[in-house]
Amino acid sequence: MSAGAGPRLECRMPERVITLAISDADWKALRAVQPEPVDWLKRTIRDAIDQSASLSRADAGPERPVAKAAGARAQA
Repeated sequence: MSAGAGPRLECRMPERVITLAISDADWKALRAVQPEPVDWLKRTIRDAIDQSASLSRADAGPERPVAKAAGARAQA
């Protein structure tokens, strides 16, 4: 996606399509609590992606300056 394109999951030509088979009763129950279920599902997916990316960055920890550490040992 180019820099000028819209936010993730808002593409005009989707590369992936999700099909979800649910009963009519479940669909009506979902619509009762989420009037815009497709938008809700997109937000839920975006939130999960963002949360996963945040956790990955946190797990990686701060970058250690390896070259500086090696240079400091050589001087000691």
